[in-house]
Amino acid sequence: MSVRTRLLSMFGLVTGIMLVPSVFTASRLSRLSDVASEGRTNHAAAVTSLGRMQRIVTDLDRLERSFVATGNANLGRTAAERTDSLRALLEAFRASSYGTLASELTPILDDIATLTEEVDAQVRQRRLDAATSRFGMLLTRLGLADRGFRVVADSIDARARAELSRAEALSASARMQTLYGVDLALILALVFTGLTTHGLIAPLRRLGRAMAAVADGVLRAPDDLPYDRNDEIGDLSSSFDVMTRKLAALDRKKSEFLCMVSHELKTPINVISAYAEILRDELNDLPEHHRDMIRAVGDQSKEMARRVSRLMDLSRLEAGTYQLQFDPITPRCFMADLRSTFRRLAEDKGVSLEVDVADGVPSEVVMDGDIMRDEVLGNLILNAIRHTPGRGRIAVSLDRDEHGIRFRVTDTGPGIAENHRAHIFQKHYTADRARAVGSGLGLAIAKEMVELHGGIIVLEDPMPGWGARFRVSLPVEPHGGDVELPAQSFVEHAAGAEERVA
Repeated sequence: MSVRTRLLSMFGLVTGIMLVPSVFTASRLSRLSDVASEGRTNHAAAVTSLGRMQRIVTDLDRLERSFVATGNANLGRTAAERTDSLRALLEAFRASSYGTLASELTPILDDIATLTEEVDAQVRQRRLDAATSRFGMLLTRLGLADRGFRVVADSIDARARAELSRAEALSASARMQTLYGVDLALILALVFTGLTTHGLIAPLRRLGRAMAAVADGVLRAPDDLPYDRNDEIGDLSSSFDVMTRKLAALDRKKSEFLCMVSHELKTPINVISAYAEILRDELNDLPEHHRDMIRAVGDQSKEMARRVSRLMDLSRLEAGTYQLQFDPITPRCFMADLRSTFRRLAEDKGVSLEVDVADGVPSEVVMDGDIMRDEVLGNLILNAIRHTPGRGRIAVSLDRDEHGIRFRVTDTGPGIAENHRAHIFQKHYTADRARAVGSGLGLAIAKEMVELHGGIIVLEDPMPGWGARFRVSLPVEPHGGDVELPAQSFVEHAAGAEERVA
């Protein structure tokens, strides 16, 4: 399933879940509206009919009294019409939802209609005594009807209140069920959304970490990428794997090319350097400026040889074929040799070179002494000499820490700008001070060499009155022995201790 289909399905599912409580609420509201409408209509019709019947009974009382007293035929006809209306209203009331309440009124109203007709007949026949007798009976029925109307009215009100209570209960039930339904729908929507989001975000994060690793130079796709997914993320993972393989192949070819070119350049450069030495030693009768030119040719050829050698070292490091020669080294002798190697260069620049070995340093450590002197510490010292102004100071110290030994190279130069500190160990980084500390390769090679020893090299925060300050931490024995931690564990320890540097 593609990412687009998955997102659309999730959207449809969430929409459907959210529609369920909405449909339920609409149905309950419709039912509530029906109950309210039904109650309002029936109640109003029943009350209206009952009120009209009450008025007719009252009119019959008045009309019959006048009719018996006066014998006016018009009053008799009006009373008969009222009686017909009363029967019609009673039939309508029976047909309503409140018809069962009319069972007690029906015989009374029927008697009223019959007695009204009999009174009318007796009056028309001038039989006043009989009419009066029937009128007395009619008044009794009218009184019973009035009391019956009140009873029915009370029953109608009671039923209306019951309908209102039912509507309120229905409303409360609908409200609670709707709230529960909405809560459940929200929970389900969040669950499905979270699962879908996790299914998309988790592999993308793994891809992001893999891309960051490639940016840092690790040209290999990790095995935990979602290669087996049948969607765009799986295609992207497969493409990323192919890309890293091609980049790794190109990187190997680049390293092989650099190694080959460096090797091919070393011979002619050495020849140029040798001829420059011969010319300088044998042609003593040349003018001084010519001898300076020959000396400059020799110096530049040596510099070219050194840079070509660095290129070769870098290509071997990248190809994984560089071999270190680990030997037991006496630290105090090593530091004395380091000072004698670079003291003359420092003095020529007018800079003092101070070397210090702390008490407690092991009497013997295992490392590649030439590499540590020339490519690591030598590189740091040369950079410090180059960028420390005259009458400045360079301090090289060696002491012991919890898991190994620790070199520090500190100068009184201008230091390294904050925006370049995170990049100085990157290959070919040549901005501002970063160019000064190694032409883009020196520190990168030094970092690789130190890590081959199982150690780390870091740029520490400068101390007041000082400039750049580098620390090189090494285990006493990279391959075991006095140090129990393996090289990788030592690197992790030193990296964690970076924040605690004095």
